[in-house]
Amino acid sequence: DPDRTRVMNALAQAMARLAAQGRRDLLLGEIDDAPAGAHLLADALTRVGFISTYGGLQYRPPRAVRSPAEDPRVASQLPFDASLLTSSGRRG
Repeated sequence: DPDRTRVMNALAQAMARLAAQGRRDLLLGEIDDAPAGAHLLADALTRVGFISTYGGLQYRPPRAVRSPAEDPRVASQLPFDASLLTSSGRRG
């Protein structure tokens, strides 16, 4: 049923977005009193980034990766000018 698929995909995307906005992992152990991995929604959830774990389906939002040189606490400890490691410090 195309309508059901559309609704499941929209729900899965909304759940992933909610977790990403809060920058928190989201674990779905059960859906409708059944293991989350066995639910009809499981395929849509895995397509948006949920992974199957022992506890259910888990979404881990992407973490911002910073270069050590961009962290002022680290940059102050380096024995050289840390701006040389970042694109903003490139000389042209």
